[in-house]
Amino acid sequence: MDAPHPPPPHRRSQPIFNEMPFIAVLLAIAVLATHALDQIGAGHVWFWGLGMVIAGPDGERFLGGYTSWLLHVFVHGGWLHAGLNAAAILAFGAPAARAFGRTLTGLIGFLAFFFTCALAGALAHEAVHWSDGARMVGASTAASGLIAAAGWARGGAAGMARLAVPWLVINLVLAVISGFAPTGLAWAAHLGGLAAGVVLFPLFLAVFGPRRR
Repeated sequence: MDAPHPPPPHRRSQPIFNEMPFIAVLLAIAVLATHALDQIGAGHVWFWGLGMVIAGPDGERFLGGYTSWLLHVFVHGGWLHAGLNAAAILAFGAPAARAFGRTLTGLIGFLAFFFTCALAGALAHEAVHWSDGARMVGASTAASGLIAAAGWARGGAAGMARLAVPWLVINLVLAVISGFAPTGLAWAAHLGGLAAGVVLFPLFLAVFGPRRR
């Protein structure tokens, strides 16, 4: 007579946010909370004045317009826009943040990388649209950098290519389409953030990530 098999160990389910680096959750919440405040009119003028990137010499606003190069990540044009970017921060920011580790140095490195990608996206938007004064808001600049970072964190250069190349192609197609009809999508800002992510994530990880022994 066969001995009875012991029952499988009970596995308690873990809330999904327990598996998420808190900084990715915090950034996503900040995006949604800022938009919620904007929707009820609390700080609307300041949010858009400090956060809207307006290309060209006539685009300077509050504090010279330079705050918008970073703060645009918290300003969005609607709930769909804010929700998609918050979801992208969670999806791609989580593996990127894990790669930096759980130290204060890693946290600083992740935030520095996030806002560097945002800055690169804003500057790319400024450069491409300098003559037409196009406006841009949204965290997709930084999220584009996180796409490349998540690929690298999961599979090195090959993993980065698997995630970055499709996003590159999509935005190049948008660039071509925008030459014939406005799309309302900030393809140049996306490409700037993506390029920063591809080039800089391995460097940021080498400086701020866990030390190898």
